[in-house]
Amino acid sequence: MNTRNQIRTVQFNNITISYTLVRKNVKNLNLRIHTDKSVYVSAPHFVSSAKIDQFVINKGEFILNAFRKFEKTERIKSKEIEYINGAEIPYLGHKIILCLISSEQPKYELCEDTLKIFTKNINSKEEVEKLVNKFYSEQCRNIFSMIIKKQYQLFEKLGVRYPQLRIKNMKSRWGSCLVQKGIITLNSSLIYVPLSCIEYVVLHEYCHFIHPNHSKDFHALVSSFMPDWKERKKTLNNSVIL
Repeated sequence: MNTRNQIRTVQFNNITISYTLVRKNVKNLNLRIHTDKSVYVSAPHFVSSAKIDQFVINKGEFILNAFRKFEKTERIKSKEIEYINGAEIPYLGHKIILCLISSEQPKYELCEDTLKIFTKNINSKEEVEKLVNKFYSEQCRNIFSMIIKKQYQLFEKLGVRYPQLRIKNMKSRWGSCLVQKGIITLNSSLIYVPLSCIEYVVLHEYCHFIHPNHSKDFHALVSSFMPDWKERKKTLNNSVIL
């Protein structure tokens, strides 16, 4: 049977949600939301359109929250970082100030709330941006690795092997894991959020090695290790993936 796409609409809290329905040889209903706010649902051929509509309605709050996050992301992205002396850039939930210093040897130094950038041409946006990105990249690797190592003490006792860390620029997820391969992937944008939020994301992914789902047992395990995880998650949800 040929796969055909169908545009459908539903109402959720007096808001119209349009989605593209794709019939496939799949067992379950699956929903995907793209950053352009397009919604796709893949469904088995035998499931009625009415049931699929209800599935989307039930996901209404989740869909609208995703829309709001994408809109907020675009607003912030439109305000590009100024790579000039005295500019503020995000780091671990607060702002640090760029201090550009002329130097033959390109490097950076973090001194409290000041990031000193040493470069031959302080007026070159490309050179300054390159060093700032190097700072972010190295901080991601160092801080994420530190948290993974620290929290591993909790999970080693549960038979979890030490995970491999991957860092990626992901558009819609703070973290993910491949349980069978023992890999934890963290979003590079986590370097902008408070340290407590990074700790929550790492713990969340670690717990998936025990419960590869979001069941009651999964959340109970998260709570046993981090009783205030809901507050940390709330702070994280108010942050933006850049």
